[in-house]
Amino acid sequence: MTRSFSLCVLLSQMALALFLFGERRGEIAFAFGQFFAAHKLLAWYLVGINLAAFAAFAADKYRAVRRRRRIRNATLLTLAALGGSVGGMLAMVLFRHKIRKNRFSLGLPLLLLIQTLLLLALMNL
Repeated sequence: MTRSFSLCVLLSQMALALFLFGERRGEIAFAFGQFFAAHKLLAWYLVGINLAAFAAFAADKYRAVRRRRRIRNATLLTLAALGGSVGGMLAMVLFRHKIRKNRFSLGLPLLLLIQTLLLLALMNL
């Protein structure tokens, strides 16, 4: 998890440097609060999908400990890909669940990076 987190931090710093020192450096806005105030539906969607991803990861850990039927990995990854990467990562760290699986320990931070860059692009259209 630490290596993938470090890689995501490095990639996000590179993307930030491109934003700050690129051709459009004076035009890039990072006003997340203003953006979400203007787009409340998107903000509520992201809150909801992150809560759903967190709950799904928590339920999967609960089922794993009790040796019950598990939630499919594809379902967990789909929730993260639909915008719930923060909730999924938070549940992974809190419950120490799926942290040894590269699909999750590398995939969720990279999804978060991609989603953050997409949000920045959407903010600056």
